[in-house]
Amino acid sequence: MSMNNFIHADDFGMNDSISKSILDCIQTGSINSVSVMVGGSTKYYQDLIKTGIKIKLHLNLTSNPKIYNSSNKNLLDELTFFKLLYMKKQFREQILGEIRLQIKDFSEFFESERIAIDGHHHIQIIPWIYESFSTFEEFDISEVRISKEKIFIDKYSVLLNSRFYRNLTAVLLLKKVCSSIENKYENTPNFYGLLYSGLHSISTIEKFKTIQHGQLSEISFHPGLIEDNDILNMHPKDFNYYNNDYRKTDNKLVSSKELRKLFL
Repeated sequence: MSMNNFIHADDFGMNDSISKSILDCIQTGSINSVSVMVGGSTKYYQDLIKTGIKIKLHLNLTSNPKIYNSSNKNLLDELTFFKLLYMKKQFREQILGEIRLQIKDFSEFFESERIAIDGHHHIQIIPWIYESFSTFEEFDISEVRISKEKIFIDKYSVLLNSRFYRNLTAVLLLKKVCSSIENKYENTPNFYGLLYSGLHSISTIEKFKTIQHGQLSEISFHPGLIEDNDILNMHPKDFNYYNNDYRKTDNKLVSSKELRKLFL
């Protein structure tokens, strides 16, 4: 596997089913980087550590996160990207306190001296959150994903797919949000994964690889799968978010021999 390319899986730790299916992809496929949600099940953490791959923090404030300070419960209830983007200044310190505790949990469990961060629903690039990382002097943060990716057309047939336009809108929005951000972390790879989310194929990955010209890159997938009985212990919104065929497409691709050969 080329060390210029991280084949990445988000959402490890969301629940046991997702963690186990990602572990299976690591063992049989191309995954060499994973980001972990803290505050949930730790059942497969040790198995993940044993793989020896890159492990990052998947900062989560929007999908039923652990609430460390009970006084913040009402503030953190049903948070979204846009609520965080336009969060009033008087509430931001409470949010940053929760973020600090997620980083602390992650660094202690994974014994990480240097910490790489991305975020669920890309919350890490909200400007006031991104800028705060440099003030967390108690942590050595080495990398923060900037969700700004190049736009390209793989095949013209994609223009007939409504999913592509949904993704394109999200990419343009994140580019706008990122426009005021300067990368402060030299180890941060170029990001790819949202434009063709749910539409990834060997063809789209080959096209991305070509336009990157060997630059340090992170290709992000969502291969974690849930089981039907997970509805008993998941928030209905989260269950619906994870229970779709797009994730099955990602799971199949990152487990394929074709993808592995592409990066040998």
